[in-house]
Amino acid sequence: MFSTGNMSGAMMLSNQLEIYRWEDHFRRMREQDGLAAQNAALRSELARLGAAYNELGRNFKHFANAALQMEKETGERIAQLERELAELRDAKAKTDARLQDYMAAAIRREFDGA
Repeated sequence: MFSTGNMSGAMMLSNQLEIYRWEDHFRRMREQDGLAAQNAALRSELARLGAAYNELGRNFKHFANAALQMEKETGERIAQLERELAELRDAKAKTDARLQDYMAAAIRREFDGA
């Protein structure tokens, strides 16, 4: 049977459900706006981190090249010092030989003159 009371109740429930649907819709829109703001903030942070990463990469290349240059110069300096050391050892050996010859001659003179 048709009843205006039932119809009114059904209309009230229908209107209430429609209000709930709109509230849900607006809530989702607010959440999406919040997510969009978070997304923008995250993209901005990602861009900043990307720029920092690229800067670190450039710095690493610079320092790596500097370290390689220092290693090359150090190797060259070590080789130069080793050559100088060999020359000094040769000079010492010659001086020691001359000193021995001189001392031997001095001892012979001492014994020959005595």
